[in-house]
Amino acid sequence: MNMLQQMTVGKKLALPSGGLVAAIVLVGVVSIYNLAGLNRITQLIITDPLPGMATMATAQGAALTVRGDVWRHIAESDASNKAETERSIEENKGKVEKALHEYGPTITTAEDRALHDKLKPTWQKYQDALPGILTLSRAGKTEEARNKYMADAKPAIDAARDLLTSEADLNRTNGEKAAAESQQPYSKTVWVPESRS
Repeated sequence: MNMLQQMTVGKKLALPSGGLVAAIVLVGVVSIYNLAGLNRITQLIITDPLPGMATMATAQGAALTVRGDVWRHIAESDASNKAETERSIEENKGKVEKALHEYGPTITTAEDRALHDKLKPTWQKYQDALPGILTLSRAGKTEEARNKYMADAKPAIDAARDLLTSEADLNRTNGEKAAAESQQPYSKTVWVPESRS
């Protein structure tokens, strides 16, 4: 009879213990699932919006420097200063090209791809307009150089600037969305400890 009582107590303890183990396993599975989602979002942030924003900032800065240098070249009368300005133009054109090349692998959305596909030929159109402008400027034909810039280069650099801004804004928006999404799996994963605090 004593043995029977012990088995009954054991069975009584086994039932809640089994339920507790099942609950712990369930919490573990849910936590692993949520952490996997959090990891996916984190990887997206560090491979798309973050490097994308940095690269676009570099491209924007270099493009604006090129624009300013071209106007400085047109306004400058000293040949050695013009030559120095041309070196700066070439250096910053290279920075833009490098940034646009590096940006390609960070693209993960169709909208981003469409913007980037418009940006590259627009920037190229601006670059193609510069040699003729600089030739006129070197020859001291300031008015002609200015007119050619306004007709051939300005529309392209304005369009490129707008596209660069759009890409930077898109990366910021995508980063903010991903950060907001990351809060959902994080909250689901830590809800038990937080509810006790």
